[in-house]
Amino acid sequence: VYDKAGNSVTCPSVTVKVDKTKPTCKSSGGNSNWTNGSRTITGTCSDKGGSGCKGNVSKTISSNTNGSVSPGKVYDNAGNSATCSGVTVKIDKTKPTCKSSGGNSNWTNGNRTITGKCSDTGASGCKGNVSKTIKTNTNGGVSPGTVYDKAGNSTVCPNQTVKIDKTAPTCTSSGGSNAWTTGSRTLVGTCSDT
Repeated sequence: VYDKAGNSVTCPSVTVKVDKTKPTCKSSGGNSNWTNGSRTITGTCSDKGGSGCKGNVSKTISSNTNGSVSPGKVYDNAGNSATCSGVTVKIDKTKPTCKSSGGNSNWTNGNRTITGKCSDTGASGCKGNVSKTIKTNTNGGVSPGTVYDKAGNSTVCPNQTVKIDKTAPTCTSSGGSNAWTTGSRTLVGTCSDT
């Protein structure tokens, strides 16, 4: 700077810090496998503008989710921001349901096969149905088994009535006699079943 007489002085330096470059964010922690737990995803900040990152960002997802989720925004120390890219999150905390069939209240001396049909509303889908073949004496309610969804949630299928009797009854005969008669004889077979 100069005065009107021609004298001059060099102004002292002052610090200047300008950062107009947005930071970048690398997301991690996603997973394409189903879980019935929680997922924590992280956005790692990187800054080339000079001011440096304020820090990273993370988000814990604990509810049913099926899609891409961003951990949030990262900021540099100049106030520039960047939204972290989404990562795949698949969470299913809803138990599947099961509808049982194949039971029968009628007695049989054969076998009974009962089935549990799985249905899932938590988005991961069922691993499959279950069935059970009963081949022994049974009188009561029997479950076909447990169904699972792909996130690991499970439900025991409701019972079905099964009545199987493979044991032959026994019979005690009476009414016979070693004595001759000119009349009739009534023979009785008394059944007993275990």
